[in-house]
Amino acid sequence: LWETAIGSAFVIGAKLAMDRWLPSIGIFIFAHGTYDALIGPHTDVAPWYPPLCAGFDFLVGIGLVLILRRKLKPEV
Repeated sequence: LWETAIGSAFVIGAKLAMDRWLPSIGIFIFAHGTYDALIGPHTDVAPWYPPLCAGFDFLVGIGLVLILRRKLKPEV
């Protein structure tokens, strides 16, 4: 129940942030990677899963911010 509540809050926050600045979705994905790195090892998932998921989320989060910022940058 606790994880569902936190997850729902992040989804709502991500949606609101994306409406204002699209690249913010990358920040939320990066934050999920931080959650996986800190909380994941203390859950009942396979020991290899939290670092794998965290690494993936870090790369995707940073990549999305960079790509979406470049895409939204006005051309001069």
